[in-house]
Amino acid sequence: MHHKISVVIPCYNAEGTIRESIDSVLKQSYPIFEIICVDDCSTDNSVNIIKKEYGGVLLIESVKNHGPAKSRNIGIDSANGDFIAFLDSDDVWYPNKISIQMEYMIQNDLVCIGSPFTINKISALNYNEYSFRLLSLHDLARSNKLPTPSVIIKKMKMKMMFNESMRYAEDYDFWLRLANFYPSRIGLIEQPLVSLSKPVFGVSGLSSHLWKMEKGELIALNNNLGRYKIIFLVLSVAKFIRRLLLVYFIKNSKW
Repeated sequence: MHHKISVVIPCYNAEGTIRESIDSVLKQSYPIFEIICVDDCSTDNSVNIIKKEYGGVLLIESVKNHGPAKSRNIGIDSANGDFIAFLDSDDVWYPNKISIQMEYMIQNDLVCIGSPFTINKISALNYNEYSFRLLSLHDLARSNKLPTPSVIIKKMKMKMMFNESMRYAEDYDFWLRLANFYPSRIGLIEQPLVSLSKPVFGVSGLSSHLWKMEKGELIALNNNLGRYKIIFLVLSVAKFIRRLLLVYFIKNSKW
């Protein structure tokens, strides 16, 4: 039996990538119930592309730019499926992504599952076997192992949403809340099932956003870790300093 999968794609000025993203959903080996694109006031040709070329996609046009958290929440509110999968408008899925994840999702009664990612290497992904493990709250607190375009969540009676007051790490905050409410029901496929168009952090453009990313992570940890928060806050700051040093040395390397 196939379960109904709703795919939520926030979109902002993605005219160069939105086709590839939607096509990767349409090419899934697992039937997709609906695709919901929430446009966050794009100023390019994104909306026209979706309207003209993807008539089966539910397009929701925001009247004001709010950011990805609000766009995903609009998508969650509009979804009619049993499960909700997230994808960004510049990323793509491996063709068997949903099929592989749903098998483990149902077998283990999960509320959330994700996977690692590659960078622009979707054609190279070819695994004969997949490994799986459960993620605890502390596993997630050590590092965010769930890139948003890899995640499927179960639609639950107690609806949980992304924190719209956060511009950075709002997804991390969401996964930590899920792990708090549903211990032992968060899973990870340990092989990549999604390809991102750019690294989560890299040399280009990092300096202006790195502290904002770190601040968001600290807020997420502080919101969700209870009495153990100080340990993970210190660990997060240590990783932040390491990233700064790494970027500094890469930028100043002569090789």
